[in-house]
Amino acid sequence: MRSEKPVSFFTFVKASEVKDVKKYNHAVSVFWSAGTVLFEILGIPLLFIRQNSPWAIFLVLGIMFWGIGISVAYMRI
Repeated sequence: MRSEKPVSFFTFVKASEVKDVKKYNHAVSVFWSAGTVLFEILGIPLLFIRQNSPWAIFLVLGIMFWGIGISVAYMRI
């Protein structure tokens, strides 16, 4: 499935005008894939730590930094 117009990463953000739509859409799809893989990797330790473990704070912080990083990186596409 391909889009003829620029797609956006976030639902609430309109994609800006771009010169090369195909290249921009490809960059966004790679960005989505990499972000998803990283997010899932951050969640894997939750399968193995005990409930209410103090190690969970590192996962929460990791996901918080992931969200900030993904927002900053999207602005640079």
